[in-house]
Amino acid sequence: MRQDRFLFHIRHTRTEPDMADDPVPVGIKTLIRRRLKQRPVLLAAGLVAAVSASALAVNGPLGGDDAAAPPAAIPAELTAATPSTAAGTKVTLVTGESVRVERVAGGQTVVSPALAVDSGQSPEDALADSAGMLTLALGGDVYAVPAAAIPHLGKTLDPALFNVSYLERAGYTAQPKLPLSIEWRTAEHGAVPGVTAPKTGTRTEGSIDAAGTAAFGRALTRNGADALSEVKKISLGAAPDAAGVPGAAPLTMRSAAKGRQSHTLTVNQLNRQGVEGTAIIAIQNLDNAETYYSIHYPTPGSGPIAVSVPAGPYGISAFIFDMNETGFDENLTFVPADVTVSKDTAVTLDAREARPIDVTVPRAEAEPMIAAMKFARHSAAGGSLQSLWWSYGPAVHEIVPEVRYFAKPTPAPRRGSLGFSHSWMFAPPGTGLDGTPQEYLYNLDFPSENGVPAKLTHRMTEADLAIDHTRIGTLNPDFGGASTMTPFHSWSTMTMGLGTPLMGQMALPVERTDYYGGSRTTVWHRGVATLPNPVRDGYYPRIYGPLRTFRPGEEITTTWANGPSVPAPEWQNMGLPHGATQATGIAKATTTYFCPACRQGDVMGFSVVSSGDSDPTHTTSHYEYTIHALTDTSGGPTSTINFYRDGQLTQVAAASGQVFPMLPGTASYRIEWTQTRPEWATLGTRVETTWDFRSSTPKKNDRLPKYQECTPDVNRGCSYLPLIFGAYDFGADLRGKVPAAGPHTFTVSGYYQRGVTGRQVTKAAVEVSFDDGKTWTPAAVTARGGGKFQVSVQNPAASEGSGFASVKVNLSDSAGDSFEQTVIHAYGLAGA
Repeated sequence: MRQDRFLFHIRHTRTEPDMADDPVPVGIKTLIRRRLKQRPVLLAAGLVAAVSASALAVNGPLGGDDAAAPPAAIPAELTAATPSTAAGTKVTLVTGESVRVERVAGGQTVVSPALAVDSGQSPEDALADSAGMLTLALGGDVYAVPAAAIPHLGKTLDPALFNVSYLERAGYTAQPKLPLSIEWRTAEHGAVPGVTAPKTGTRTEGSIDAAGTAAFGRALTRNGADALSEVKKISLGAAPDAAGVPGAAPLTMRSAAKGRQSHTLTVNQLNRQGVEGTAIIAIQNLDNAETYYSIHYPTPGSGPIAVSVPAGPYGISAFIFDMNETGFDENLTFVPADVTVSKDTAVTLDAREARPIDVTVPRAEAEPMIAAMKFARHSAAGGSLQSLWWSYGPAVHEIVPEVRYFAKPTPAPRRGSLGFSHSWMFAPPGTGLDGTPQEYLYNLDFPSENGVPAKLTHRMTEADLAIDHTRIGTLNPDFGGASTMTPFHSWSTMTMGLGTPLMGQMALPVERTDYYGGSRTTVWHRGVATLPNPVRDGYYPRIYGPLRTFRPGEEITTTWANGPSVPAPEWQNMGLPHGATQATGIAKATTTYFCPACRQGDVMGFSVVSSGDSDPTHTTSHYEYTIHALTDTSGGPTSTINFYRDGQLTQVAAASGQVFPMLPGTASYRIEWTQTRPEWATLGTRVETTWDFRSSTPKKNDRLPKYQECTPDVNRGCSYLPLIFGAYDFGADLRGKVPAAGPHTFTVSGYYQRGVTGRQVTKAAVEVSFDDGKTWTPAAVTARGGGKFQVSVQNPAASEGSGFASVKVNLSDSAGDSFEQTVIHAYGLAGA
């Protein structure tokens, strides 16, 4: 049994982030995006899966014309809106798999499929019952299709059943049961496993609940077509909230050719055994993908693909594999081909012409935990098809077979371009699923922008690798963890994170050695989540580091999740490579970030996020701003932001990502942000932050780096606002604790977002409390220069007080602006 995932992306028209109405009428969130021609856009992925075209705020169109329309005026009446929740929206498919739709760094929307483990089911059984998932984006919607459903897609199973975007916006995800409409082959019939429906009638209405989806998914995986033998078609029932909601984007091919003679293009595919296999095949016109593209899913016995296409050059890209009743075998092959169609033409894609991809690492016992193979084929004048397949390896569990990838070496095409990569995470055998601490991980990426290279064998040595001594803490003994290392390439914005198969399964705290290698050009995005095990819905901290590359021989140490989460500017000193190659005119991928606190004319964009730990370069994504609930009677997290102009409260919001109108000329401003987190979060259970600053209408704009954008209008410039931020090094261990009953010193640092110059934090005052803020005692503070201050306190015995230290910090700078922050449960006392 192979546990695989497939990502497929077709470039589509750029759309905007969904904006849900904020219950607080005075909060403001308006983003004005570029007005683009009817061009497709690339998608980018983060943690584990595929990306949606909606909510993308990163890439220009393919091809030569990247000129933006004139800036749009800010509407006279700005309306309230709030970004999606940090935890995202959970969608359970009709086949039982769960996916979570969320926004991550760079503004992308990510769909993260998780290994579906039912109540009472072991992870090992879940692996045996799940043979993979296809994820694709069409028309701004994201589909997540389990591999067992692919042969039935558009036949017995309505594709809309797997359109997670539509399921969410039409209200299906809020219902305890999914309504179904079923067409039967006969009026008298039996039952479909897991589905509640009458047993008479050729068309009946039914439903399926959570337990039923698991039963249906198991039956489809184990029995295939037999599970649907009495059914003509299963479709979605009536939508709970369909009024005014756009329908599901159709899962069909697109052909926009006009005035050209058409011919029949026939494509045959053979697997490694020389017979028809299961395949994913993409066909596109290499002059312009908008002229023609289509995607096909042939299976053994389905015969050749025959399509009518306009005359011209075509690229054919295929993943070919074997599929049987129990899932996929260990062979996956990428076969590309180019053909000029001027008459009826036939092409055979033969997996036997491919070479094995062979990667080894210095530790002989290490085995692949996750592997991925990706291609991105761009047409010369516009449009691209990109897809990615990923597989679990034997490091996850002994029942998972060896990963066997193959690819056919192919030179750079004459029309357009072909990017190809294969990526690997190696780990100790059998440690990926049961929480066994992992001593090391190898993260390897081998990209090529110019076709499939002839060299597909890589023998990695210590000299080829960079080393990151990784330390991941935990703020709660009941927490598990997950980590991802995501490789990005300049020729593609679709990717996936190499990481933990089961969220919350990684034992914490952990100290391990992470190795990076393969290519110096790969831009890595590292992330860590610490969360309850098993995972509960709602808040849990997810932390991302800055984008970076690694050099062979480089050695660093990174500590994650050992301090409270406090407001911080998203920290980046690089973006993903972007631009355009003159040879093809193809726009490269990039990721942009909103300026954390900037002024655009007389409007302030406030996109401050929360830090993840004691390292200020570790932050949550800027689309995860915070949990946006003003109150929560169930003990969940809350957030309140008050905005003042010249002492008058003018706006209240429940999340960052706001637009605050400012006064012309010079005025004083205050922002108060109060955040609470569940008690099980342990540290930073309440954080109160106040910024006091003066600002004037800027005479000129600051020069922002190319990977950063202003808000609300990304087409216009802006100026940095010099808000002060605080960072803390409490000297805590990986459980967030320090020695009790004795003197203790820690460091407070005052700093600004990148780009602010001419300012320095010069003064600090600190108070400490050991009874959760009921009483406060001033602490001794010594300035160390550069905005750093050493704080000396006397910790009580762990049995005295609450067992935690809370701090109240006041910082001010040379211009008279100030910052005050109170952190309840800043660090714990050992023994408490």
